[in-house]
Amino acid sequence: MINVTARRLFLCAQPMDMRKGIDGLASIVLSQLQLNPSSGDIFIFVGRRASSLKALCWDGDGYWLCTRRLAEGRFLVPHLERRDGRPATLELSEVEWHLLLDGIVVRDRVLLRRHRRTLPEDHVPAAPAQIRSEEAPMIDVNPAYVPC
Repeated sequence: MINVTARRLFLCAQPMDMRKGIDGLASIVLSQLQLNPSSGDIFIFVGRRASSLKALCWDGDGYWLCTRRLAEGRFLVPHLERRDGRPATLELSEVEWHLLLDGIVVRDRVLLRRHRRTLPEDHVPAAPAQIRSEEAPMIDVNPAYVPC
């Protein structure tokens, strides 16, 4: 199992070809990002359509390559560019990593509508959150969110 709290997380801000495997992504980390892929840090890559991401990590004994593909919606990654043309990286905290996976924009903290977030019936929300009663209770973690 990968312990995220003991590692640094780097998000590659340039879309990547999701057909690449461990060797292809490790070579990108080494040549383009100019970081060491066997440092124990986690390197996160998002696909061109932004509906999938891959996380590459060295655990001291070998590489892990984890993939997440969304059934609907997409990951929204800030677009950063370097002047020298290489892909830019953004170091994420553990909280920002979980926000990205949950559909909240890493920099803007905006909730992206991807799927229903249902809560148990005995859940009591915090003060700023609102409960909508449709078929199942749903929490809106961003009161400023306006549906498209």
